[in-house]
Amino acid sequence: MMATTLPEVVTFGSESNGPKVLCLHGWRTSAAIFKFQARDFPKNAQFHFVNGPLAAQGPAQAIVEQFFSKPYFEWYTTTPKGTSPDLDAALAYLSKLNKEYGPYHGIAGFSQGGRLAAMVASMAARDLPNAPLPDLKFAVILSAATASRQLKETYFPQDTVLPMPAFFSHGVDDFCIDSSNNLSNRFLDPVVTQHVGAHEVCNKSNGSDALDQLATFIQEHS
Repeated sequence: MMATTLPEVVTFGSESNGPKVLCLHGWRTSAAIFKFQARDFPKNAQFHFVNGPLAAQGPAQAIVEQFFSKPYFEWYTTTPKGTSPDLDAALAYLSKLNKEYGPYHGIAGFSQGGRLAAMVASMAARDLPNAPLPDLKFAVILSAATASRQLKETYFPQDTVLPMPAFFSHGVDDFCIDSSNNLSNRFLDPVVTQHVGAHEVCNKSNGSDALDQLATFIQEHS
């Protein structure tokens, strides 16, 4: 069931300086888990982590359940036919978050959250009237999960290059490398980095260079 009330955000980074960045966790995880994964993010922004609007519709991945306790959440579901009937409600949820805790000038997302962050960035870049984060200035897209053809056609029209500053990062052994690279090609002059490891967020142990580039990217677009 889609959440009807807004959760409190979990904050990290600067409390008063730097842009506010809305952070979207991966599939069937949580705000608390993404905050842990992003523990080495630069301190030149106000990172706001929030749970997705849907309780997990099934079990999380085994490694998630091994190290992190429930509850888990997701942003939207996808049917076998490639449709996402609850995506509009998820976008409306982000719009409410923006009005309550924003305005957000940045968005960051990992895996499913990375794909959703890219969709939101696309809507803002094209000045769509229903863009949930209309004041968006940049996007941080980490190991973006693949999307159905329908979602690609809706949010990333062919022959459209999005004039939104975007930072991409993925692990060298990430199963999302192709989807992340294909998505980065839809943005104008993206910053594309990689780090040691697979489907995980860059940190000081696996990607200090990527973190340095992220700090510079945020500074340049704040």
